[in-house]
Amino acid sequence: MKKIILIIILFIIIFAIFYKKEQKVSIEYIDYNLEYNELGITFLDLNDSNSLLLTLNNTNILYIINYKNSKGLKKNLYRLNKKIDYIVMNKKYDINIKASKKIINERLIINNIIIENVNYQAIKYNNKTLCINSSNCDFIYFTKDNIKLNNNKAIFINRNVHMKDSLYEQWVDIYKLNNSVYTILKLKEDYEVLQIIKNI
Repeated sequence: MKKIILIIILFIIIFAIFYKKEQKVSIEYIDYNLEYNELGITFLDLNDSNSLLLTLNNTNILYIINYKNSKGLKKNLYRLNKKIDYIVMNKKYDINIKASKKIINERLIINNIIIENVNYQAIKYNNKTLCINSSNCDFIYFTKDNIKLNNNKAIFINRNVHMKDSLYEQWVDIYKLNNSVYTILKLKEDYEVLQIIKNI
């Protein structure tokens, strides 16, 4: 009788080990711990829109590069636990996201962040500049295939942009964006890039 009980217990343990269902761990909100006066630029490179989330102290600015709809943006802003203070656009989009102000402007200063849409799109803060599709800055965000470099510190490449192998021979940090990772550029005296895995 003891052997039968032992065999049944062993069978239950083996069954539990081999047939245990995987449990998904979910992180409800993501926090990337910005210091005071440290600007965080989160690249929201999505199927339905392309934008940057600028976070400085308690101010959140959603900078729209191109836009189709708000579905992916809303989901990501919820995960990042961000209430938007400003939505800044270079042309009028009918954006279905709540914000204190929606602004269409060529040049704008919000809390020492300079947003330019004149000759090229650029975000300037603390003597550092991130440009969109222009190589005349410290950092570049390429949303198109015309990749050119000019002594840049780091480049961020849209997931749909083709990247030549010769780029890896350049003395520059390269970050290819994708749907499974949040990429955040942090700017203060120096810069740091965080990549946080999304738990989709």
